[in-house]
Amino acid sequence: MENKYLLRWIRIPVLVGTVLSVQLGVAADRTAAQALSEYQNLRQSTAIERLSLLGEARQRGLERNKGHVRDLLAMLKRSQTEEESAALIGLLQGQYKIGDQDEVNTEIAQALKTYANSPVKRVAAAATFAYSRLGYFLDTEDVLLAALNRRVFDNNDYFGELAHVGWLAEPRAASAIFERIGRSKNRYALQILASTFQEGSSALKIDRAALTAAREALLKAPPKFNPAVGEFSIADSLEYTDWLFAVAQLNSRVDGTAVATTLTEHIPQMSGKKILALMITDEGRAYAKEFSPSTIAQMRTEVDQLLMHQPYPRNQDVSRIANEVLSYLVP
Repeated sequence: MENKYLLRWIRIPVLVGTVLSVQLGVAADRTAAQALSEYQNLRQSTAIERLSLLGEARQRGLERNKGHVRDLLAMLKRSQTEEESAALIGLLQGQYKIGDQDEVNTEIAQALKTYANSPVKRVAAAATFAYSRLGYFLDTEDVLLAALNRRVFDNNDYFGELAHVGWLAEPRAASAIFERIGRSKNRYALQILASTFQEGSSALKIDRAALTAAREALLKAPPKFNPAVGEFSIADSLEYTDWLFAVAQLNSRVDGTAVATTLTEHIPQMSGKKILALMITDEGRAYAKEFSPSTIAQMRTEVDQLLMHQPYPRNQDVSRIANEVLSYLVP
């Protein structure tokens, strides 16, 4: 007889940033609503079985309707574990439709705000994250600050969510949020801020004063590479180029400076590592075609120094990247 179950690994979100991986039998023909109904009707079961059904409902995409919202709220009230509550909160957040002003959205937002005050910190954290991702409301900052004050959030959580939601605020509030992030110099929040203001992002269309505040926040704390001579981290590289391109895009929006001009202005302060980081991106190679011969020569000098400096000659990966970058840097 044909097996109606597909055995595979599913990652079940139990809290933002935390996942539980369990090997589950997933019904190939079961819908999200059926998985949720089965969870609702379970009597004797293990926590893994219950979480697997909630994970399946989320993975398959639970249709948005009032009935599902009502059922999820009822399930939350009788949830047996913190993990189940967090998973149900995730499903509830998924029922929210950004931009709508119907009673379903209102009920979801109110419920999430209520659970953000839960005495159970994991539940409160899940609800606060979920509420923050609905968009910017007049009380969003208060909800986030309350989570920080109650130690439901740490500094990364708090400033990170401000960075996620800041550009959605009205101009004065957005500027204040970006200024607060700049004063904090929180690396995680600044990484989010940099990723927000990349080419083509809707965030680049917000008020000019808010864009200026975002640019100033980024300029206060440029990312640093690992100083170890033999280290070239891809993570550091991505963080740096996100930062550099965000500053360039913001300059373009705020005062009309061409992106290539901003990049050129940063070249004199770039180490060999930073030049490698720039030139291993498609964007960097494209903009380098607009650089002057003297700028290209300066970049080549830094990369040559990098190759000569121990222990890079013995580091085949870095040597390969550096030589490839040199092949692009032709005056």
